[in-house]
Amino acid sequence: MDTIKRWMKNGASFLEDSILLSSLRQGVVLAIPFLMAGSIALVLNSFPVSGYQAFLDGFLGEGSGTCSSDLQLHLERPVPAAARDDQL
Repeated sequence: MDTIKRWMKNGASFLEDSILLSSLRQGVVLAIPFLMAGSIALVLNSFPVSGYQAFLDGFLGEGSGTCSSDLQLHLERPVPAAARDDQL
């Protein structure tokens, strides 16, 4: 049991002292506020209440409540044959 504790302590100190892992940890911590703001914006933009969606359409313009209509148009648009052949 003592060997496992010593091994865990050495592994933890290695991970704590590693410059690469420390910079990754700091980067993730700094990104959290932006991720939270983006998540809240997505929830507010696609809140599933028809009155709220009507308000968004009137306030921000038609189709601003969700991006599904833009995605639907993009997916249904045919790709020209020349563009398909170039990608192969």
